Amino acid sequence: IVDTVEELNISNKDLLVNATPVGLKDDDSCLIDESMLFGNVFVYDLIYNPSPTKLLSLAKDKGLRCSDGLGMLVYQGAFSFIYFTEALIPYAKIVKVMWNAIDEKLGKKWL
Repeated sequence: IVDTVEELNISNKDLLVNATPVGLKDDDSCLIDESMLFGNVFVYDLIYNPSPTKLLSLAKDKGLRCSDGLGMLVYQGAFSFIYFTEALIPYAKIVKVMWNAIDEKLGKKWL
C-alpha cells in the first residue's frame, strides 16, 4: 500500500491498471503525470465511458499500448448471462451479440 502515486514506482513496471473511479467524470484529473509514463508499460483503464479517459489519452500521446475496460465489461457480462440464466447459447455468440449492441448504441465499430 502506498500513500502517493509517486510511491508506485511505475518506471520499472510493465503494466499500469487504473481500477479506481477516477476518470469517470469529465472534471476528474489524471492521477498519473506524463513524466511517469515511458518505456513499454501497457496502460489499462477499467473505465470505458468516457473513452478515452485522460489517462488513456496521455498514454496514446506517449505512444504506449493501452486499452479501456469495455472488453472486460462485455466478456464478464457474457459469462454472467450464461451463468445466471443457465442459457445453452454458445459464449462466442453472446459476446458477438453484446459487441453488436455496443456498436449500435455507440455508433462505433469495436470488433
